[in-house]
Amino acid sequence: MLERKIDAKFDAVQLIINGHRTTLEHLEQTATALSDAVTKLQAQVKSLSEQVSEIMEKCIDLEGRSKRQNIRIAGIREGLENGQGAREFVAKLFMEVLELDELPILDRTHRALRSQPEDSDPPRQFIARVHHGHTMENIMRKVSSQRKLTFNFRSIHIFRDYPSAVVKRRAAFARVRQILRDKPGVKFGILYPAKLRVTYSKGEKLFTDANEAWKFAIEQFGTDKKILSNNSEINDCCFIEVSVI
Repeated sequence: MLERKIDAKFDAVQLIINGHRTTLEHLEQTATALSDAVTKLQAQVKSLSEQVSEIMEKCIDLEGRSKRQNIRIAGIREGLENGQGAREFVAKLFMEVLELDELPILDRTHRALRSQPEDSDPPRQFIARVHHGHTMENIMRKVSSQRKLTFNFRSIHIFRDYPSAVVKRRAAFARVRQILRDKPGVKFGILYPAKLRVTYSKGEKLFTDANEAWKFAIEQFGTDKKILSNNSEINDCCFIEVSVI
């Protein structure tokens, strides 16, 4: 009698164990299937991320090409046009400030597309599209040859109209450029879109990573002043006003 009761209990326990075994096998199969699915999805996400990055780079490149003959002018007081058309005003400005031989042909010119600032705020930038490529390059050569530009007794800045993504990448090298500036025997410049080239006594270095360039500059030249990470020249300002050209 007792044996039958014990056998019955064991049979019940065995049924429960068998049920758990079946459940565990099912869970194991499900976990394996999910793991395979996650692995497949991770590969797809990686592939899509690479494609998106490639597309973004192409978009930035296309934007840069569309702005290849655009120039920005910062520092021109609001209302200084005094009734003149923006295109005529900027063409005369180029000729006067840069001492050009003739008025440059501009396709379009306008102020940056934002609301007119208060008197205490910086004026909106001008954006101009130069008709001829050789005229554009001549203007930029003139700008590069002059350390300071003034118009109407005020300092102004003339620079290329780069895509905002390119401007941010170039601005990342601002700290490095501060270290390299005025170092004897050192020449440096930023190649398009954002590649720092440094020429010094030991040869030439190219950097696309601002952190690597910073480490190189500190190791080779050190710094005797505090370099702020957010310092940058107006040419590489991260704030880009809207252009429709």
